[in-house]
Amino acid sequence: MMQGVPRQSWVNEWNAYRTSPTTTNRRNAVKYRLQNLMRYMLRMAEYQLF
Repeated sequence: MMQGVPRQSWVNEWNAYRTSPTTTNRRNAVKYRLQNLMRYMLRMAEYQLF
């Protein structure tokens, strides 16, 4: 899901977004990661059971 990106990268992106949430690039980076997370979770077999 993270496509080989280290976990620290997410922490850095999230912290950058929190310091300046109106910056388009920072907002889009966080939005992209969260969308991927939701897609991943919704495709899991465990989710489909409920």
